[in-house]
Amino acid sequence: MNGVNLIPAHRTLARRRRARVRLWTIAAATHAVLLGAVYAGMAAAWGGTSAEWKGRLASINSQLDRDNDALKARQADLTEKLAAKQANDAVGEQADWSMLLGLIARTVRDDVVLENSSLRPGDPGAKPARPLTLALSGLGRTHGAVSDFVLRLESTRVFSHVALLETRRTALPHAEAIAFRVEAAISEDARR
Repeated sequence: MNGVNLIPAHRTLARRRRARVRLWTIAAATHAVLLGAVYAGMAAAWGGTSAEWKGRLASINSQLDRDNDALKARQADLTEKLAAKQANDAVGEQADWSMLLGLIARTVRDDVVLENSSLRPGDPGAKPARPLTLALSGLGRTHGAVSDFVLRLESTRVFSHVALLETRRTALPHAEAIAFRVEAAISEDARR
């Protein structure tokens, strides 16, 4: 047999196109029938009229509104409690410096008067590390009174290092005094 096809190509393509259109038409019709059957089956299974469904939907919407109102109330309560917690944390993380000031007041005797005190971050590069440094300045009656004050500060064990930075004789209206500057590094154990 000869393999030559004498039918024009445009007729062969038209025949194939018609066959595909027929196939898709049958498939679409079958799909529509099946979809209608599923819809009818679901309507029969769930039953009820549109009025019943509207009632159920209204009930669900009212429940959602109540839940949303409760959620808003809880969010407001949560926001208020979160703000209170943040305030408590901010205050709670602050050190109680009154204990340190009371300790310093107990180390001061009648022969020493403090003029100034300040607390600042220490030198992080120092060995051992000094996280906080207390600087004190004041007047003492004698060099011995100033030295005794420094020794009393060291004996508290609150400070890891106490240094007498400067002493100098100062004239007062009715007497002479020794002006001094002291720096004391607060120890890590004392901060806890």
